Amino acid sequence: MADLLSVKDAQEKILAVISPTDLIEESLESTSGKYLGKDIIASMNLPPFDNSSMDGFAVQSKDTISSGRDHPITLRVIDDIPAGKNPNIPITPGSCARIMTGAPIPQGADAVIKYEDTDFNFRDPDSSAPLNVNLYHEVQPGDNIRTSGEDICIGDLVLERKTKLRPQGLG
Repeated sequence: MADLLSVKDAQEKILAVISPTDLIEESLESTSGKYLGKDIIASMNLPPFDNSSMDGFAVQSKDTISSGRDHPITLRVIDDIPAGKNPNIPITPGSCARIMTGAPIPQGADAVIKYEDTDFNFRDPDSSAPLNVNLYHEVQPGDNIRTSGEDICIGDLVLERKTKLRPQGLG
């Protein structure tokens, strides 16, 4: 009867006669179920810019102080910012911009007030922005804004070498 090896000794014998293969570059579509040959390091921030986390109005939070259902504050709407459009009009005191989820935050704005907290209830992206909007709720600086690099920053380890590639990693 042959001598039995311990698991550790068997692993050492196996590893002594095999070596890693060379790295192979493949299209993303063909890599599901395979293993990474090197670490993946972020080359950009995600999100790449400060953006709205919901549909609403980009505002200066100080303009919303004391607003409520019984004391609405009216702001002038100076821009309409759908996702994919870069804003070019800065938000100044007393003004705001209609903004869609994912759209860049315009200069001067420090918060987004959601539609539900205003008198504007037309959510169809093809509808025109109103000339003015009544605000029924206070917001604080940073409310409803996803900041650049909030999910991943340049230089972060995104996926580690030897990670099995699954749909979430490929995304």
